[in-house]
Amino acid sequence: MKMIQYYDGLGRPSLTADGSVNTDGNYVYTMQTYDMLGREQAKWMPVAGTAVPTDMSAGTFQQLSSSAYGNSYAHVDNDYDALGRQISLTNAGQSWHASPGACKSTEYVSNSSNQVRRYLINSGGNVYSSSYYPANTLEGEVATDEDGHAVTVFKDMRGLKVFERRGSNSDTYYIHNDLGQLRFVLLPGYNSVQPEQLFYEYRYDNRGNVIWERQPGCQYTQYWYDAADRLTFMQDAMLRDKGKYRCYFYDGYGRLAVQVTCGVCPISSISSSLPVATFSAGSTGFAETGYLLDDVGTILNPQMEIANYYDDYSFLSSVVGSGFSPVSVNSSVNVNGQQTGSITAASDGTRLYSLTLYDSRGRVRQTRRTTLEGGVEISNVDYSFTEQPTTSGYQLRKNSQTVFAAEAENHYYATNDKLQYTDLAIGLGSSPSSSHRIQSISYDDIGQVESITRPGSAGIVTCGYDVHGWTTDITAPSFTEELFYDADGSCSATPCYNGNISAQKWTNANYTQKRGYKFTYDEQNRLTDAIYGERDDLSNHPNRYNEQVLNYTKTGAVTRLQRRGLKNDGKYGKIDNLHITLKGNRLHYVLDDAENLMYEGAVEFQGDETNGSAFGYNANGNLITDTGKGIMHIDYDDNNYPKRIQFANGNVTEYVYTATGEKLRGCTTQRCRTSRWAAVRRIH
Repeated sequence: MKMIQYYDGLGRPSLTADGSVNTDGNYVYTMQTYDMLGREQAKWMPVAGTAVPTDMSAGTFQQLSSSAYGNSYAHVDNDYDALGRQISLTNAGQSWHASPGACKSTEYVSNSSNQVRRYLINSGGNVYSSSYYPANTLEGEVATDEDGHAVTVFKDMRGLKVFERRGSNSDTYYIHNDLGQLRFVLLPGYNSVQPEQLFYEYRYDNRGNVIWERQPGCQYTQYWYDAADRLTFMQDAMLRDKGKYRCYFYDGYGRLAVQVTCGVCPISSISSSLPVATFSAGSTGFAETGYLLDDVGTILNPQMEIANYYDDYSFLSSVVGSGFSPVSVNSSVNVNGQQTGSITAASDGTRLYSLTLYDSRGRVRQTRRTTLEGGVEISNVDYSFTEQPTTSGYQLRKNSQTVFAAEAENHYYATNDKLQYTDLAIGLGSSPSSSHRIQSISYDDIGQVESITRPGSAGIVTCGYDVHGWTTDITAPSFTEELFYDADGSCSATPCYNGNISAQKWTNANYTQKRGYKFTYDEQNRLTDAIYGERDDLSNHPNRYNEQVLNYTKTGAVTRLQRRGLKNDGKYGKIDNLHITLKGNRLHYVLDDAENLMYEGAVEFQGDETNGSAFGYNANGNLITDTGKGIMHIDYDDNNYPKRIQFANGNVTEYVYTATGEKLRGCTTQRCRTSRWAAVRRIH
């Protein structure tokens, strides 16, 4: 694999030959040309050449491009004003070059009077506005996409963004303090009556660290830093309700050593302290992690969440090493500078012990970790010379016996190191069963996935792309799909040039007649209508499954939504008519006045058809109630992961997460019947 860069007579990059893309060993070329002032004028899309790199002229490359794409428009063109600023970009493709206005444009403007409000911060730290920026005091850009949808941005004399408008009236304001630090973000629709619902607020210490922040509709979160500006303590609203803080302590090299929650910590003096966590093999240490802390003050009732160990495996023979005994192994490889082990607390209180082993090149070759059920997970990885994982193994052991094993082998194309096929073997007991090929991947001339072959009825899945690399079609034995962008899809759809999908069509095994949707969007590229039809022109059975968004707020939240589908009487009509009430920008209440569907497999909005569906949130913004789905309450752990969901019918769902966010187990209780599942680590 190699890359060759050619230059023109003025020393500017012109032609690039990339030998790492094509699986046949051919070079893939791209080219850029310049105008008389040395500005990039055109950039051509990639085309495949031969196995021998060749420095070709612009004319020769253009002939090669025309042959590959079927026309001479596979290039992006740039235009500039007299000051050398880019004013338009015409994307690659015949439709973009042939359609007037189908280009991205940039207009450079200044503000007019009464256009941009001027927000200030008073002595109490609150934001207010009593005037507008005077005319011509702000520099602005109006960026318009290929479909005429504009975004206007104004910056002040410091170069700080103070205003952004999407469409005609969706305005966001950015307020900075005298030091140029972002203090407030006022979302579209902001008003002074309920300001906390639609703004972000940030506060800083005298060293520029964020020490206080509030998100819309949530209570504030605080942060404290040590003398080295490292985050040491934090407290969000739910921790505050419990009287807790989260604490972070670092070793002498600034690496996170211990993370705990605690009841009391020295927040008032931490800014002048530089606590260091030092591992001591002969001590249980802080929060039973083996670490000793200095220069930190009093910390009461610490509850360990994460403990990390580095540089060697001496912790295995320490006072706290007994928990690592199920995963302990010997290693003579130099691991200086690497994380070698960790203890992670799960939300049910279990401590999980993990060991990481490396090869001589510093790559992870094995991880070993205890499980909630008292077992051990072992993951192995072998690498190719080019750092690609070749063999990945997984074992689950219980009582020193392997109860489940899996092994995946990845094979790569020799010419460009792209994945070619994967063989997988899985089985109960110590040895996996014989391996089976689960995927084979082929690529087109410029490196895009062309087909994926899978065993059994899954068969071969093929993909097609347009000149930009956007997916245009997917074909599988039981399913086909077509996506249209700049074309009307033979169904009178409105062409989109900015990347939005104008129409979608598909067929599947249980309904072979072609079906599809035509899509329309508003000035902020939000979906407004999805019009259903069947056959290639979508003229048969029209409107059966239409979806329509009748209204968005200025922040982009949906407040009115209608869906059509199969009704109880066997006819097609309105199955959802949602009236959505927001509190700020959060879903607060949904009323559906369409009839409730009674047949099995209905896909309507599932809510309280009589009283509507109400939603409640905690002080951190997490959902805690949903009356429409019968959710009476959701409990969260200290890291804001759901722990217990109580339903009105008596059902309960419980989850166990690690402090790092990994879901380990789920348990659902339904009418005295309990089902459990446990997560298995991914095999690469």
